[in-house]
Order: sequence, then C-alpha cells, then structure tokens
Amino acid sequence: MSHRAQTFPRAQILQELSLRCQALAANDNRGFKQEFEELDDVGKNLPTRAGDSKANREKNRYPYILPYDHCRVRLSVQNSQPHTDYINANFVPVLCDRYWPLERCTAEHGLIQVTTVTCKQGPDYFITTINLRQRACSTVRIITQYYYPAWPDRGIPKDVSSLCAFTEHVRQELEAIPLLGPAVVHCSAGVGRSGTFVTLLWLMQLCARGIRPDIRAAVEDLRLHR
Repeated sequence: MSHRAQTFPRAQILQELSLRCQALAANDNRGFKQEFEELDDVGKNLPTRAGDSKANREKNRYPYILPYDHCRVRLSVQNSQPHTDYINANFVPVLCDRYWPLERCTAEHGLIQVTTVTCKQGPDYFITTINLRQRACSTVRIITQYYYPAWPDRGIPKDVSSLCAFTEHVRQELEAIPLLGPAVVHCSAGVGRSGTFVTLLWLMQLCARGIRPDIRAAVEDLRLHR
C-alpha cells in the first residue's frame, strides 16, 4: 500500500515558510543557531573506512572530509586492482579544475575526451553542452552543465535572488526532461556550496509539488549521506 504526501497550495507553503523563518530569526537568529548546533553531530558515527584507508588517503582533497561507506560512489575496478573503485563522492537521494574547455574544442584527461559543443550565458551562470567520450570508444555521453561562478569559495552569493533563479532554472530543466541520469553536483570540497544548492533544489522541488518543506529535516537527511 503506497502513501502519498499531503499537498498544499504554493501560496500557503510560502507564507508558512516565511513565518517560520521570521520565528527562527528572532532574538539575533537564536532559532537558526540552535538548529545549526543540533546538526553538528549528525553523521559523525557513520563509518568512512574506504576514504580513510592507506591506499586512498592521498585521493582526498581534505583529510577530514571523507565519503560515508554506505553511500559512496564506486567506480569500475581497473585491472583487478581493489582500490581503483574509490572516489571521494557520495550518492545523495535526489576547488576542482576546469575540466571542460571554454571554447568549442576538445580537452583530454587521460582516456577521457571532453568536448564543449555549445555555451550559453545567463545572468550569473553558464549553461554548457558537453560531449564526453572514452578514447577508443564510439559511445558519446551528452552532458548539460550548469556553472554558477557568482558564488566564491569561502564566500556567499553576491545576490540571493540570483542563486534562487539559477536553482529554479535547474529544477525546471530536470523536471522537463524525463529519464535523465543522476545529477552530479560539485564545488571545491563538495560540502558547503554543493550541500546548500542540493538542499535548496530539494526544497524547491517539494514546494513545486505542493509539499511543505522542512529545512532542518532536509539538512539532517543530507548530512547522513555526505
């Protein structure tokens, strides 16, 4: 027997969310600070053996940011070497190099060829179509990349409305094209900006479906996966 979440009008959801945020922001953001502190221990007891193993330690950008074992991304093992399946990444329900060429040309990274096909510029972001191919293989994967450079590392977005508009654009694109592969989100460490964007996208998806969003519950759930 399946159970569907109760849905509500969008206007009601937005009004309730606004009131909730006002209550949390009272007394110098006391409510927000309390919820943030309560989230500090979430996920600390989950094992990260693969990332902490001697064979994989050098593959982590930061030694204190490791993928949980229960939901880590496992690559195909190469040449029967047991540790070649490791990458510091996690599957989540629902400072990297620029690996794609800015111009319409091809860049090679080992056996992988990355070709920029088109690039469109939005207000504060870029939408790039990329062809991904493994050398000596005829199969081509078409990737749509949404790049938001207006959010600096260790900083905040210069315009919150711009970030919301960008996230809403991504949401609409994801829902307009059925049967897409998994969406991959990354920043530098794959935690701060990535986690904020995934949470915002998730909450917008709930609102669009008429489901009341719960910001703390969303953050807590994501912390159990990354």
